[in-house]
Amino acid sequence: AFSRCCSSWGGSPRTEQKLNKSIFPSLPTRRRRRRHGRRRPLPTSLAVTAAGAPQSSAKKKPAPKRFIHTPIPASILNDPTLAAAATSLLPAAYNFELHKTAHRIRSSGARRAALQLPEGLLLFSLPLSHLLGPFLAEDPSNDVLILADPTYGACCLGDRPAKALAADLLVHYGHSCLVPVTSSLLPVLYVFV
Repeated sequence: AFSRCCSSWGGSPRTEQKLNKSIFPSLPTRRRRRRHGRRRPLPTSLAVTAAGAPQSSAKKKPAPKRFIHTPIPASILNDPTLAAAATSLLPAAYNFELHKTAHRIRSSGARRAALQLPEGLLLFSLPLSHLLGPFLAEDPSNDVLILADPTYGACCLGDRPAKALAADLLVHYGHSCLVPVTSSLLPVLYVFV
């Protein structure tokens, strides 16, 4: 209250602080924050010693930890049947990430893989199942399942029907609301077509 009064008659901020301190000694003093011209200390790499030579003992930052993904093996990338069939059976406008899906099926050792596609992409489900079938673990009882349940908006994850059909891996094509992989009933691979 008193500081408003002082500022209204044109007193300087230092005068206000002195008056406030003399009248109200228990109030904490407030420092004015400088907005411009604030001096910052030099980084250690630019600091100069007393002799005038720059310091050479600057601390180096540790390299950031990066995620290193497992590269897709050349046997899958250079598979002629997969590349030729992908260009002839599937439209070029869509990226079904066949190499990534085939690698995930093979590396997980899945015996049954369930494909979940939205209604607009269901017509490509049979070519996809024929292309991905050879990458399953070798056993005549292994299958690529196609979940033809309606997925409105392509974002509903069909992990319960896939688990009921004893699938080992669910490949979800289309956009998704990204249900966390840890909360689903079986491993999920999201392919954003």
